[in-house]
Amino acid sequence: MATTTTKSAAAVGLLALIASISVLLNNLSKPELTKVQWDQVDESLEAVNSRIYKVYVDDNPIGQNILGVTCVSTSESMKFTCTVPLKNLNLTPALHSISFTVSDALGESGKSVPVEVNYLVVSEPK
Repeated sequence: MATTTTKSAAAVGLLALIASISVLLNNLSKPELTKVQWDQVDESLEAVNSRIYKVYVDDNPIGQNILGVTCVSTSESMKFTCTVPLKNLNLTPALHSISFTVSDALGESGKSVPVEVNYLVVSEPK
């Protein structure tokens, strides 16, 4: 008997996340401007914004839901640019290995390729 595997749109979209995730350090003196940005493939802006995104930090097998993810349309069909402030990942100041997943009604995708992040909290000079 043949079996079929159904991949959710979120899981397929994660392939773009794996391929293009990057940590953008816009301004080290303003951590609230530091963000994680990736390209997400999905069927619509409504769909991509309805997904649940999780972060896995270091060797912790339990992912944390990421709050504050915003996605916007790009010039390419079915491709969206998503961002989240790095502070929303609830990291402690240290070197971390972080991976991401995305979920929809069919389940959670596999983890993205880990990204090394040296998270620093820098105060404004006085």
